[in-house]
Amino acid sequence: MKYISLFILTLLLSTSAVFGQVVDSTIFQLNSTQLKKAARKASAAGDYLSSILFYKHYIENKPNDPNFLFHKDEMTYELAENYRQARDYKNAEMAYHKVYELNPKEYAKALYYEALMQKMLDDCGKAKATWAKFKKAAGADKSKEIAVLKKIMKNDVSGCDSINIYKNKGPVLEITHLDTSINKAYMDVSPFPLNDSTIIYASLKSDTLMYFNRADSARVPPVSQFYIATKSGGKWINKSAFEGPFNIDHIGASNGVLSPEGDRFFFTRCEKNWKEESYCHIFVSAKKDGEWQQPTEVPEPVNMPNCNSTQPAIGYESGKEYEVLYFVSDRVEIGAKGGKDIWYSVYNPNTKAYAPAKNAGSKINTVGDELTPFYDIDAKIMYFSSTGLPGMGGLDVFKSYGELNKWTPPMNLRAPANSTVDDIYYNVLPNNEEGMFVSNREGSIALKNEYCCFDIYHYVKKVRLGLMLMAFKAENKQVIKILTDNKIEDFKDKEKIDSVEIKVYVVNDSIGAEDLLLYSYRPGKNDLSFVKLEQNQNYRVVASRSGYFSNGFEFTTSDMNKSDTIFQPIGLHQLSKNPIVIPNIYYEFDKADLTKDSKFTLDTTIYKLLLENPNIIVEIGSYTDSKGSDDYNIKLSQKRAESVVSYLIAHKIEARRLRAKGYGETKPIAQNENADGSDNPDGRQKNRRTEFRIIGEVSKYSEIIYTE
Repeated sequence: MKYISLFILTLLLSTSAVFGQVVDSTIFQLNSTQLKKAARKASAAGDYLSSILFYKHYIENKPNDPNFLFHKDEMTYELAENYRQARDYKNAEMAYHKVYELNPKEYAKALYYEALMQKMLDDCGKAKATWAKFKKAAGADKSKEIAVLKKIMKNDVSGCDSINIYKNKGPVLEITHLDTSINKAYMDVSPFPLNDSTIIYASLKSDTLMYFNRADSARVPPVSQFYIATKSGGKWINKSAFEGPFNIDHIGASNGVLSPEGDRFFFTRCEKNWKEESYCHIFVSAKKDGEWQQPTEVPEPVNMPNCNSTQPAIGYESGKEYEVLYFVSDRVEIGAKGGKDIWYSVYNPNTKAYAPAKNAGSKINTVGDELTPFYDIDAKIMYFSSTGLPGMGGLDVFKSYGELNKWTPPMNLRAPANSTVDDIYYNVLPNNEEGMFVSNREGSIALKNEYCCFDIYHYVKKVRLGLMLMAFKAENKQVIKILTDNKIEDFKDKEKIDSVEIKVYVVNDSIGAEDLLLYSYRPGKNDLSFVKLEQNQNYRVVASRSGYFSNGFEFTTSDMNKSDTIFQPIGLHQLSKNPIVIPNIYYEFDKADLTKDSKFTLDTTIYKLLLENPNIIVEIGSYTDSKGSDDYNIKLSQKRAESVVSYLIAHKIEARRLRAKGYGETKPIAQNENADGSDNPDGRQKNRRTEFRIIGEVSKYSEIIYTE
């Protein structure tokens, strides 16, 4: 979306976007063409306050100019855009409404933005009515701009439909507006935690509205610079400027992020080219012998000519554990989803080079804008803000589990982290119990209007959830009672098992998607393992050990609104080579094809067990009753066993883990006939059975040839 492009990518760093120009009153004596040119020049430079003055004077004082009569709708629309970019939502709403009245045929898009302003002013009822009007008015417009707005509108409306959920069912947080030594009258942004009591952030330190005359070349305008804030006595206060070669008098700096090892500092600088076009690129400084070195521009393919690369975030990929640089860019390479997207590049420490940048994928990126990513390495969570997903306001904060271009569906953080306006730069401190974000919500320090300026906010999680696990030797495969009031003392006499591997997954609700592995570890035999949990999340836990059946369970924290640590025992049953009967495996009479009911039974029994225990090899044994010849029954039972094996292979179970064996009528478990010689239907049904038994473990054999 255009205004986000100008606002987030350049306004935070561009001096012209921060200051109003000292306006010479003689400018209002210019003719309409000259005044219009001055208004557009100020807007292009990001000087929205001056631009608004020029547009208003043009519209109010040039009504008799013939040139004005042909451009009144156009100029009113440009005035509305400047109000929106200055986050003066009330005046923007009125200006967009006026534009549509002036020229409904050409400016149906004004209705979309009028509705957006209404939503951000917390009036979803009025916004939905205006969007319905926009949909009707723009019905015949096939332009790309209108097509994008229609797509985004669907999520805007969805956000309004769920507004009560977003307002009332978010994680319980205590929000604090940071000390005025940190938050000033302009933009205070991009907080990044160095540790639990220290952050670095970007700010332009002033408490009053400043004006700068761009025609005065002797004056260098102040710019945003990096500062350090620390927590003392529970209160965050500004400490000093961030020492190092980062703060330059004439070039703004923002979006700082430290590498996990603390030896490199990534950040953004924006500069204008000869066309007065502003481009933002990512720079990096290395620390050597305790000193930060002169920053250098991160090379291609991260930074590219004629496009923006900004807002870096650092993660690791779980394969080779190479460092991953996530960043925001408006590049239009293959994979771009539209607007501003989150991209990534993997850094190879051997070649000291970045791999070609790739789009983070359609789970995260939309036709709108995705901005200000923060990657929580320990939890494997990407926090980011988006205009293209259902939310409360303009930019809402979302989180998604994953890495690179594989992510779970994004979750809206809801209130109080989100508001009806713009919420960005959400992060988590190392203790995982608090963090920072940036917002222009009501209550931020304001200059020209109540939503004008971004401030930094601190949050503390009021609900802390944990899971305590214990694996013990069970007599039978336990059906786990999930999240009940299990008490440790009730299991103190159970035999704990050593060398157990615990895996904790986030359940991925996307169709066909794999669950995301968060943690994999082996607690000591006498240790209780502890796992931190997030609110409003679905989890799966699996415990496994060689020689035992794996066991696990799924649960959700969606209804947990109070701090709690849940004790959950997991019983593991030793593997046995005794045959286990699978109930209700039926076939059509005299056929080997599985019925629909039989497939369901396989899905919920042996298939599930094979997934949970990827190391075991099983034999599928099939049996018949005594009707028919011995030879015929052997062949029929073999085909039935093979049909089970084929079904499991089709469902991604490795063939080397499966053996099919037909036993015919050789091993009855009930009488086929009664004592008086009459037929025994119940006994025959029991004999027409399918069993499986464990015959080995994959890790112990390169190949198993089944023999009787």
